[in-house]
Amino acid sequence: MKKTLKHTLSLVLALMMVVSTMAVSMVSTSAASSNHEYKITVNTGGSNATSIDIMSVTVHGTKGSTGSHNICALAGKNGTNSRTFTDPVDVGEITSIEIENIGIDDWYPNYVVVTGPSDTEMIYGGRWISDNKKVTLKDTDNVIQLDIKTSSDFSSGTDDIVKITLYDYAKHSAVLLDATEIHPAFNAFEKGDDTTLYIYAPDNFGKVDSINISLSSAGILTPGGDWKVENITATHVSGNNRGFSKTLMTDTWIDG
Repeated sequence: MKKTLKHTLSLVLALMMVVSTMAVSMVSTSAASSNHEYKITVNTGGSNATSIDIMSVTVHGTKGSTGSHNICALAGKNGTNSRTFTDPVDVGEITSIEIENIGIDDWYPNYVVVTGPSDTEMIYGGRWISDNKKVTLKDTDNVIQLDIKTSSDFSSGTDDIVKITLYDYAKHSAVLLDATEIHPAFNAFEKGDDTTLYIYAPDNFGKVDSINISLSSAGILTPGGDWKVENITATHVSGNNRGFSKTLMTDTWIDG
């Protein structure tokens, strides 16, 4: 289903749910004097990574978990967005956030910053949260930041779909099927482009060692073409190898 159509249908569902959500919030507010405030700040990927669905959020920590809270329009725009809710439980040190995407519009969070009464934790996403799916993002997840610089040489950019596969030393892999969807710019990977993407890797993924990039046509109206990468650097921002960084590609033409 086209993303624009999914946005429209999802907006209808969100509007249908917002009245009941607001009603619950009003009841909760009246008894919130003993509650704790939680702030959820999300950073969302590119133009096709946003979602106007309602997100059901539960925060977990060393002292327990909050209840489930429905948040409207949490991920409806690129970049950073924040919402708050109150809950009677102080979870202590924050360890994870459980998010259920209620609707028909997938969402790709780069990271989520959770601020509670006793702790603030940045938890990286780097993966899709599909419609009507529940995903738990943990502070121990393996997430890799990719800093990608397209060459400034003539005709270096590409309009192709960019598939990225990362490998560790044991050849375990982490795959991003379409990097163009989560690129901050609508016209991704043009000449001189400099962007940062995040990719979730499985639990058995070790230190990143190499990268494979394949290009495929996005359709008749977007013939694409070769892509010249100036450099790509991968940095573990979460997980056992946090802080490890390696340059994976420099001054390389990738055939379309």
